[in-house]
Amino acid sequence: MKRRLDAGDVWVEGSKRFQSFESFLIPTPTFELMREEGPLPVAVETDVEIYLQEQRTILNKGLSDLARLAEAGELDDVELTEIGFNVTPHKAALPDIARSPKPKVESRLPLIRITDMILEVDARTGFSNAFTHLRTGRSADNKLALLTAILADGINLGLTRMADVSPGLTMRQLAWAHDWHIREEGYTAAHAILINAQRSLPLMAIWGDGSTSSSDGQYFQAGGPGEARGDLNARYGSNPGAKFYRFTSDQYGAFHIITMSANAREAIHVLMAYSITAAIAPSKPTTSIPAASAT
Repeated sequence: MKRRLDAGDVWVEGSKRFQSFESFLIPTPTFELMREEGPLPVAVETDVEIYLQEQRTILNKGLSDLARLAEAGELDDVELTEIGFNVTPHKAALPDIARSPKPKVESRLPLIRITDMILEVDARTGFSNAFTHLRTGRSADNKLALLTAILADGINLGLTRMADVSPGLTMRQLAWAHDWHIREEGYTAAHAILINAQRSLPLMAIWGDGSTSSSDGQYFQAGGPGEARGDLNARYGSNPGAKFYRFTSDQYGAFHIITMSANAREAIHVLMAYSITAAIAPSKPTTSIPAASAT
């Protein structure tokens, strides 16, 4: 039963976690009304026959180009023989011409404390303003205490030990900033500010235009008596832990992260993310997921 719940084959009425797949879809009356009012806000052809014909055309053209290049021996890094094919491994990303100046460039980079770097980034972007006061909604007056408490969260040091290594800050100041200003929605908003600031840098255009992304999950093992739960996973076993599914744009910015069970299926999250981003910014379908704005 547990495996069928995780797979979505069965569901529990009123549950937030074990919902039916139909609960994620647009209600039928709303969908019919949208279809009558005009084209649906999706990035694909809604007529199934036209869509399949377009995909067949694209597939056949791709296979024809592949066969032509293979016959002419012009496939990049691929060698076809009678017994199979060989793919040339990717070479190191650092070209030989860059190896000599690399240590010279690194020697010119200034050594900077992480606290100073966080303060400078905040001065440029103002991301700390996203951590508003729980009652008044104002930004923090003591930015140093707020950013130090955020750093303690990031490196998992704890407020007590962070206060011990932070001259001029007390445990009471850090605890006050953490209790009144730091919340999950603040991290989400600050993350959006940083990603959008990164996308505005001219250097980012060298890597990509930010219109596509890739996603993958990373498993983090946790301590504690979790084996008794019986959450057996073919890849991770029965050890307690969670998986963080991250969406990274072609500009190397992680614009969205989902926390999920190690047993949860990743496919549904990919499909839902694609549907949402396609509706936000319709474009020609690609092999990657369109990256929506972090906001």
